[in-house]
Amino acid sequence: MSAAAIAWITGYDTGVSSKAIWAHMMGGVPDRGWRRRDHPYDPDDFGRCYRLLCIVPEWRPRIGEMAQYGPEWAALAGAWEELSGLYETEVGAGEDAAHRFFGKIAPMLYARMRALIMEQP
Repeated sequence: MSAAAIAWITGYDTGVSSKAIWAHMMGGVPDRGWRRRDHPYDPDDFGRCYRLLCIVPEWRPRIGEMAQYGPEWAALAGAWEELSGLYETEVGAGEDAAHRFFGKIAPMLYARMRALIMEQP
């Protein structure tokens, strides 16, 4: 079990979608008490997931595994590199991007996420 992953789950930069990634990557299944589709909905959600994957980079190549949790996850995970690029362009790169994000808007990232999600049945 990664010390970085354990430290992250006890921190403040968590949300439903990032906790779903954490649960899956740690060998569990995202809690079914959460909404069935616990994918990132907006740049804030995506940012928490992005920063988790910066903290535990060995999980980033596995993000495609999240596709098993629904069509929205499949669409977002399939475009993760593109979405990460938009996040880095609009917000910044690395795990400290949270501090730069406060009060910022990421309209290109939001538009692309909405388009991917809305394409799903």
